[in-house]
Amino acid sequence: MQTDNTVILRDEKFSDRETDVITFKSKEKVRLDKKTTLTFNGCTIVRNDDTITVQPKEQGKKILLINIRGDVKQQYLK
Repeated sequence: MQTDNTVILRDEKFSDRETDVITFKSKEKVRLDKKTTLTFNGCTIVRNDDTITVQPKEQGKKILLINIRGDVKQQYLK
């Protein structure tokens, strides 16, 4: 099984124990805090004081108007 990104909620004790047990290659752990944002499945995750915001990365640039005189189904799928 291959997973590119995984988000995990854990405390430091569990995280340290997990690191001791892992026997396969994995990406370095990154902690979400006010100074560090994460990129996960094409989204940007930002932590503020008491909120976490998930924003699609540049998805808005891909939104286009559909020409209703053309092949609407194909344009929608595209």
